[in-house]
Amino acid sequence: MIIRSCEVLFCSVLLALTMDAVIIEKANALPRKIHFVVYKMDQSPLKLNRSTPLALRNIAGLSLRHQGFFQNVHSHVASLIDADRLVGARPLWIADGAEMNLTPAQVSLLKKSPHVLAVLPLNRRGRLTDFTYGLKRIKIPELRTNHSGIDGNGISVGVIDTGIDAKHPDLMGRVVAYRDFVDPKVLQPRDDQGHGTHVAGTIAGGATSGRSIGVAPKVNLVIAKTYNSRGSARDIDLLSAMQWMTDPDDNPATADAPRVVNSSWNVDGVIGSIDFTLEPFCIAISNMRTLGIASVIAAGNDGPRRNSIKIPGACPDAVTVASTDSSDRLTDSSSRGPSLWQNGTIQKPNVSAPGKDISSSTPGGGYRTRSGTSMASPHVVGMFALVFQKNALLTVDEAQRLVESQATDIESAGYDTATGWGLINSVSTIDQI
Repeated sequence: MIIRSCEVLFCSVLLALTMDAVIIEKANALPRKIHFVVYKMDQSPLKLNRSTPLALRNIAGLSLRHQGFFQNVHSHVASLIDADRLVGARPLWIADGAEMNLTPAQVSLLKKSPHVLAVLPLNRRGRLTDFTYGLKRIKIPELRTNHSGIDGNGISVGVIDTGIDAKHPDLMGRVVAYRDFVDPKVLQPRDDQGHGTHVAGTIAGGATSGRSIGVAPKVNLVIAKTYNSRGSARDIDLLSAMQWMTDPDDNPATADAPRVVNSSWNVDGVIGSIDFTLEPFCIAISNMRTLGIASVIAAGNDGPRRNSIKIPGACPDAVTVASTDSSDRLTDSSSRGPSLWQNGTIQKPNVSAPGKDISSSTPGGGYRTRSGTSMASPHVVGMFALVFQKNALLTVDEAQRLVESQATDIESAGYDTATGWGLINSVSTIDQI
């Protein structure tokens, strides 16, 4: 099921050297457009601490230092334009930039700043990418027999989607944080589309129906509702949700960020014309990884065409998931790699998981079968939660290497750009920890 979203035009602006104040005066009479301004953040603590072992990092302090560094850059860039004339600035440190409502002249002015990197059109539309056999194929029944208690207990998992029915019998008590980016006035969890509840069920669902639907039924869920009832979402809300995931209670002193976040959606865009180091979604995913948060992304449903994985699944630091059926065969619709960026080729996807005819929870307390890579990626999210439960000190890089190295090869020998390293295997992965 493909649902399109994102009604607003965004641009990511790359900057270099100041310009004449006369330009600013002429700017007032010209129409403004929404842009996303990407700042130069070479000396950010996040850029400098990527190689530090997770056990030695103070994640809260690292995040705060990055935010402080970001704020200095943001203030300097904003000061280039009079405060009265800078409309709608919305900083987003997770993507190293800010949303700004700018005139063409202001854009020209910012392009001259040494604190800005580049300008890329982001006129893209986000799309939702859609056990119990799935749990069997990744060997969850054997895992629960061989490793009693490895069920995600104590691990928080994020889901950026259409929301959740937190009163569903298989999901009750699992939601520990919720933010509604569609209507911020709504404080209680909701799902008026159903996609998010289905995804959450595959990650964290119980077995009240007599059949287990969730890979990690004891995880805590951190839910961001970014898609409305029509399946539409704005780029800026998706990025804001990614930033919120790093500190859901807005208190850096508490360790409430999820260790892994599911994103069963993608945004339109021709990546061949984009430098991934300047793409806001790729920047956000990279910064989240530095903070110890894995981003698991659905590959998309544009297969069998090659090079069909879109943003954010095409981003280098995304853990991108292809879809298989009940016979461990790749589904025709699963998007293929590699991802051909302007500045290089990235091998995608990373791994595969069941995604065809997956039964999971639906709003109202029932169950529904859905198909697509949207249904595959939550299996991998649950797998990451089990890995982090077994060893909480693992970095995202280490956890990813484990999951990939223990996957079962299902296509050509070794890595391939259809199924990645193969079908995830919960038993062999946990056995290695």
